[in-house]
Amino acid sequence: MITIKLKGFDKAVKDVEKLATDANKKAKIALVDFGTKVETQAKRDAPADEGKLRSSINSTFNANNFTVKITVATDYAAYQEFGTRKFAAAYVGTLPQEWRTYAATFKGKTGGSMDEFIQSIMAWVSRKGIGADMTKSGNVSSSASSLDKQQQAAYWIAINILQNGIKPKKFLYEAVKDNLPKLQSDFNKIFS
Repeated sequence: MITIKLKGFDKAVKDVEKLATDANKKAKIALVDFGTKVETQAKRDAPADEGKLRSSINSTFNANNFTVKITVATDYAAYQEFGTRKFAAAYVGTLPQEWRTYAATFKGKTGGSMDEFIQSIMAWVSRKGIGADMTKSGNVSSSASSLDKQQQAAYWIAINILQNGIKPKKFLYEAVKDNLPKLQSDFNKIFS
């Protein structure tokens, strides 16, 4: 029997294992950094009437399959992101196919009844003071006339939204698009 011992083989195996461990750590750092940057930018750019949309944006890293997931946990986030009706039709067609496919899953869906829709618009109108009478001190009047004017404004805004839609806010797609080149660059450095 002839035994051949390769000099340095053990060291080479350890070196390869170290390279793999280092690449694993660097990839995790790059993905977490990407998720954090997307989350931060999306929160900055998202509409912020009451802050619910912004506060629902989160990124999570999954170490089992090396993925980062960005979630926006409000029922109206997609309508804000992509817009509705003619605005959505114009914008969504400019997106990459995977985003178009995702946007299409929301087409035709409604978030509630017409009454709930108008009540939501009324709450927004009230917060903004739209259509309201103002007091001499510059505050929104709480008179019946002022409330009636706000309700009329809410009704007409709701009708306009139903007929024309809302413009897209592009807070999530733009954040991903802006931060993806750095992630790709980081991965190129790690694996080249």
